[in-house]
Amino acid sequence: RSRLERLSRAFASRPRRQIAKSMSRVVIVGAGFGGLGCAHTLANAVAKDATKSVVVIDAKDWFTIGGTWAYAWCGRVDASQTTWPLKDAAPQLPNVDLRLNTTVLSVDIEKKTVTLSDAPETPMPYDALVLSPGIVGDASGIPGLRECVDMYAHDHLERQRRDIERIIEEAKEVLKEDASRDETSGAVKAEKKRTLAVTIAATPYKCPVAPFEAAFVADDTFRKAGVREAVRVVVTAPVPWPLPDPARDIFEAYLAEKDVEFRPNAKIASATRTSESSFTVAFHDGSAVENASAVWAVYPQTAPGFIKNAGLANASGVVPAGIGPNPV
Repeated sequence: RSRLERLSRAFASRPRRQIAKSMSRVVIVGAGFGGLGCAHTLANAVAKDATKSVVVIDAKDWFTIGGTWAYAWCGRVDASQTTWPLKDAAPQLPNVDLRLNTTVLSVDIEKKTVTLSDAPETPMPYDALVLSPGIVGDASGIPGLRECVDMYAHDHLERQRRDIERIIEEAKEVLKEDASRDETSGAVKAEKKRTLAVTIAATPYKCPVAPFEAAFVADDTFRKAGVREAVRVVVTAPVPWPLPDPARDIFEAYLAEKDVEFRPNAKIASATRTSESSFTVAFHDGSAVENASAVWAVYPQTAPGFIKNAGLANASGVVPAGIGPNPV
């Protein structure tokens, strides 16, 4: 943010004519934290001297914070409380053209144009392009993964809520059955437990803590419902540890405290629906999570198609990050 502010002040210190010429149009793709922050800084430091010089494009007309989603699927808040209308940001973005519910079809770096879904025959020219569209989940490379919840899709919140409610009801029935308990220990038999599998399909992925947060919130929800002993919660990852190493000891302690299983080096090969409410998640090492009542997955993540088609992504399908600006 401080670097962006310095650049904005540098623009603002230029003569009015030079500002208008150099800032004739900045196109920002994505109205998340990055896009809105950039637009706000430019609008309030520069764009006031160049009318309509900043355009923000987003495929939706609402803003959300992923960290609020768990509060919706666990029943603490309604899903409507996790989104905010982007039009409400307009007063803070003077002279910014908000192009909402608009999809970017393509970007031509050489011609410096962006083609939009609401005007496909008239590409929009730009002088500077800011790409902040976020990532998209791509389940196409793993058989059956599309059947599973995409943890990073806001429109899957309702599915997660239904999963939680169903698992709680099924677990309550398990606890009513005497045959569900081991005669010696009195504990619920492993084969009788319902299973919530939180599966990280590939790394890297945004917000590395999110799968663990989901498992912990689910654990708390099951405990409050009085069914935790009849529910198995497991997190799988394709690598030894998906978080920064300094956090490992802390998270492993929480996993043990909350009785959440963690399976490292479990690279998912397929997800198979075995019944209306049961999945088997198979891994490349031959192991599996069987009879999972629900599978919440971190889909492999990649840059949007228009970025890859423009030749801006690397072999991994993402745009390399750097401290300085990239060639765009």
